[in-house]
Parts: sequence; C-alpha cells; structure tokens
Amino acid sequence: MNREIKFRAFDTENKEMLEVQELDYEDSWNGQPMVRTTMYNDYFDTEEMILMQYTGLKDKNGVEIYEGDIVYVASEDENAKIVWCSEMCKFALEFESEWASDFDSFYGKDLEVMGNIYDNWY
Repeated sequence: MNREIKFRAFDTENKEMLEVQELDYEDSWNGQPMVRTTMYNDYFDTEEMILMQYTGLKDKNGVEIYEGDIVYVASEDENAKIVWCSEMCKFALEFESEWASDFDSFYGKDLEVMGNIYDNWY
C-alpha cells in the first residue's frame, strides 16, 4: 500500500499553519530543506517553518492526521499528541498521562482531531 507523502508547516513568525507546496534540498545552506508554502512564493528555512508530516491516515470525520496534531481517543477518554517515535520507526500517540502507544492500534473510528500543538495544548 502506498502512503501519500505530504507536509504542512507552522510559520513561527506569523503563528499560522500553512500547506507545503515544495521542499528543496538543493539550495539549502545547512542541510535542512527549504520550505515553500502555498501561501508564499518565497522559500523559508526550517527555523522559520516547522515541518509536520502527514501520517497517511484520517480521523473518524475524514480529517487528515498530521504529526503534532492533538487527537481525542474515545476508548481512553483522553487526548493524545501525534509524535514520531524513533524507537518504533512510526507515528505514536503520546498521552497526557505520559505513556505512548502505537498509533496504528488506535486508528479508525476511535480518533478525532481536536487541534494541534501550536493552537491547542493539553
């Protein structure tokens, strides 16, 4: 199964979430990608734009789930943050109670996107 690879970016200066149109490594000066969003024609470095990857999955309402999203997990009656877990090499849920779980085990009707870490903290 192929997963759609796409990103969004949080603009740290203007405090807004933007759709990423292009990542450019060729003109990078520090090894990090340059980011071009659908909102601006200019390229920005990742100090100005924080990248968040699409998990390839949607919540119970059809909303795309990205790294950095806050989701309500109905079976746990608790909010969790979507994070990249390098130990598992996959996305995971980080709960308020400070335990993490494999994101895949909760996917489906159980999740609802409530916001993201830049707009909504626990």
